[in-house]
Amino acid sequence: MNRRYILFFIVGFFVSFLNWFPMLNVSFMNDDYQIIGNTLPTTFYEIFSPLWSIHSWGYYWRPLVKVIYNFLLFTFGFNPYPFHFTALTLYALVPGLVAILGSKLGLSFKSALISGILFALLPSHELHSAWLSDMVENLTAIFILLFSIKLLDYFTSQKTSTSNILFILVLFLFALLSKEIAFALLGLPLVKMIFSRKYNYENLKGNIYLYVSLIFLFLFYLLYRIVIIESNPFQAVHFQSTSIIGVIKNFLLYIPISFVSPDLLEIIFYNWNLWTLILILIIALSFFVMIAKVYYRKLSSNEIRIVYFSLTWFVLFIVPVLPAFMRWYSFIASIGFTWIIGLFGEKIYTSINSKKLLTGSASVIVLLLFYYNLQTSFNWVEAGEKMNRIAANIRQNQNSIDADTIYVWGMPDKYKRVPMMKLGAQQTFEFLSEKKNIEIISPLRTEIALAESQIHLVKDSTHRFQLICEGGRFLLEGGRSRNVLINETIDISQEHFQINISNKLDETKYPVAKAYIIVSKNMTKHLHLFYDGSDFRKIKFNTED
Repeated sequence: MNRRYILFFIVGFFVSFLNWFPMLNVSFMNDDYQIIGNTLPTTFYEIFSPLWSIHSWGYYWRPLVKVIYNFLLFTFGFNPYPFHFTALTLYALVPGLVAILGSKLGLSFKSALISGILFALLPSHELHSAWLSDMVENLTAIFILLFSIKLLDYFTSQKTSTSNILFILVLFLFALLSKEIAFALLGLPLVKMIFSRKYNYENLKGNIYLYVSLIFLFLFYLLYRIVIIESNPFQAVHFQSTSIIGVIKNFLLYIPISFVSPDLLEIIFYNWNLWTLILILIIALSFFVMIAKVYYRKLSSNEIRIVYFSLTWFVLFIVPVLPAFMRWYSFIASIGFTWIIGLFGEKIYTSINSKKLLTGSASVIVLLLFYYNLQTSFNWVEAGEKMNRIAANIRQNQNSIDADTIYVWGMPDKYKRVPMMKLGAQQTFEFLSEKKNIEIISPLRTEIALAESQIHLVKDSTHRFQLICEGGRFLLEGGRSRNVLINETIDISQEHFQINISNKLDETKYPVAKAYIIVSKNMTKHLHLFYDGSDFRKIKFNTED
């Protein structure tokens, strides 16, 4: 392997692990038990069974990562460390591949290295280094980048070979088996033909053969998935409520989300009013356009092709996900932006006289990114410790969890913006209590803002009670999450319960939330729990006393 490519991998691994290493100590939480499963595979057949059978993800048939989960369970059991080590290792491979592909496209060594380092440091990649579900994104990115690298090698080679075509087809299949977004790779050969200066048109016949083979392989994958696996990707809920306005809004949002988390964006939106923000955006955009024009003239024809290719890469991998807005969907598409920043970054550095000032500014930005990402990582570790306390609490009270239906009030949705039990609560209760077919209903949820946050129960009557959260906020299930806490009231009235929420900030901006809950008398026969900031505790209605 080229020495430069080895250096890309070494730097990518070093920066990624240094940036996100606390994530290795995160416990199982959120939807981990839903994703990895709650039973241990005992045979190799069970490990590889996701390749020919459906699993709990329904229309999300992504068998390769499920095979990895099964292998880790088979080898290490329910130990979170190997899972997080694997997830972070897969993530650390991506920056090196980003730099290699950038180099293959024509970026200089410095530009390619900048793009790889930037990709490793982006705050928007918090979930990809910590959330086990996003191991899917890491694995898909690896195969998409490997496919793209081999495709470029194939296009620039003087002769075609069957072995190269087969290798490219295998990488395409692995990418599809990782995540369905890989079908966008079908547009990559056409894009490269348009923007390449090294495209070998003498091998046009072989290239057409390759492209037709890719299409047939995709159709076979689709047929196998729909008919044999009975997993139809077109039935995904994302396609059910698509609108033109929503698509345009999502496209615009995915651009900043490629770099920063929604929490940072919320802070920006909150601290400036809309018109001030628009004015700042116009000034910033004008500034960047002016700089781009100056340095665009200094780009060679090949560098201009790289810019166009990079922008097209973003569009190619963001268009398929536009029906929905999920913060992790921009992961692969954002690679294109890192190539552009790497290219212009080097151009600006070589053109200006005050190189020390630029180097110092870049160093400060890198240190700030390290600080922010490490702080985020430690929040994940704290959330994991909270989850360990909850796990011990549920295990200690296994005998008390004997109901088919459990109402959980104040379910810990997030802790310091880290999802604790936002998803997968039912699977978590089933695994920890060793009970099956438990229905968990959690109409009221809690976002914990401080480590010392507590929730108190105040009983009122046979079917009325109040929860008071000191250091957090209440929200309804599926309600809007907030990083910036505000004064708000939320009310809901349904057949079996009524909830009135009041989230307030006192004179010192300390958050205090109150939820007044009325349940129907028929509901009191079910098991009711509330989260007190550390453990789940039983609510005993007066009829039981």
